[in-house]
Amino acid sequence: MKFHKRETELNKLKIWSQRAASSSSGTMTMIVGRRRVGKTALLNHAYPVTTELAPAASLYLFVSRKQERLLCEEFVE
Repeated sequence: MKFHKRETELNKLKIWSQRAASSSSGTMTMIVGRRRVGKTALLNHAYPVTTELAPAASLYLFVSRKQERLLCEEFVE
């Protein structure tokens, strides 16, 4: 799949990551949108696991349509 025209989003993610790294408080960034628009591809492109750009303390949570209580139980596991 070709990845293009996401420079604005990549720059924002870079800025937010730099702010989070220099801050003493926690930061949460949520990527939301319709299905199949490239949310995961954007994150994989911004933070490739095999490079030093990958945040040391990052967490990917897929949120499905479930009750909040069930989602929290799954995330805790």
